[in-house]
Amino acid sequence: MYSEIDDIHIFLAEFSKRYSNFNDKFKDYKSLEGTKIYETECLYVWDFSLNQMTFKKGFHQFLGDDDGEMNLEKYMGKIHPDDIELVGKIGKASILHSADNPGNNVDNVLYITFRLRNHLGEYVKVLSRSSVFETDKKGNMISSLVKVSDLSFMEQSEVVSYNFVASNLDPQEFKKQIFGNNNALFTSRELDII
Repeated sequence: MYSEIDDIHIFLAEFSKRYSNFNDKFKDYKSLEGTKIYETECLYVWDFSLNQMTFKKGFHQFLGDDDGEMNLEKYMGKIHPDDIELVGKIGKASILHSADNPGNNVDNVLYITFRLRNHLGEYVKVLSRSSVFETDKKGNMISSLVKVSDLSFMEQSEVVSYNFVASNLDPQEFKKQIFGNNNALFTSRELDII
């Protein structure tokens, strides 16, 4: 059965082909190893050229999975089934925007809230903050640093929300990429909330 997780895998595999001739030196993750995170947080680096998580920290205490065994499929499988499609569409749109604006994306940050299954098996509201971690000499995004934090102490809503802070972003065009022709399914207030 084809799923949103399959769609994300296909998208990232196709996207990684852009880096088939990438020869630049990769960043050193030693600075991340010392990063302080709490029991209700985890962080990872997604390397677009390798199409994998290349650094992982905090997954065991927060989500119950060993850092070394965490991968995209396991992580995406923890996202609430009602949230996964929109989370995937927002993520893909932000990656494409960064790819289409090399040299202008170093300060791009995607904030997105959704429900994620924690180590107790409960769905909690989280904030995922994704930023550009590494670029090549031309400014193309090579990797992204993602920090996920539990927000359930302050928010329990079932609404996926986002804020994408990026250079050269046309907010209306960005919404079209995410919602396509389905904008009519939402009221203007619902779109504002989303």
